[in-house]
Amino acid sequence: MILLGISENSDKNIVFNKTLSIYRELFKMPIKVAKLSHFENGKPYVKGQGEVKLSVSHSGKYLVIALSNNEVGVDIQEEKPVDYQKISARYGFSANDLTEFYKKFTIAEATVKLTSTDLPTSLKQADTLSGTTYHFIKGYTLSVVGEGSCYFVII
Repeated sequence: MILLGISENSDKNIVFNKTLSIYRELFKMPIKVAKLSHFENGKPYVKGQGEVKLSVSHSGKYLVIALSNNEVGVDIQEEKPVDYQKISARYGFSANDLTEFYKKFTIAEATVKLTSTDLPTSLKQADTLSGTTYHFIKGYTLSVVGEGSCYFVII
């Protein structure tokens, strides 16, 4: 299971703590002192509750925290007019329109967060990457890469 905490609040610690609290309740996990921390490479992790995997993304006014018992990657992007044909051609993937571009871009970015590869490498594989994409927030694309069903909580 992947729990996604979505908020217009940009304070990562507040959104993390609320999402973790709900996650613990759903899984009937013991309460341990846990905090949002970062490895030397900048990748976030849950310190003190190591069995919980984490991914963070923000764009525009939204922040998303993904928690799972498996490795997970999440990306949200505010959909802005960009030259998607030029960008996709530069990185070697195809996009027929802006919607397809943002789908492939967010899946590539979520894959980077899951695997710790770099974005240019991930974008070059964008035509073959898989993930789940959502468009339930007007003007935003959100993609998740990982095992399990996604559940959302608005914080």
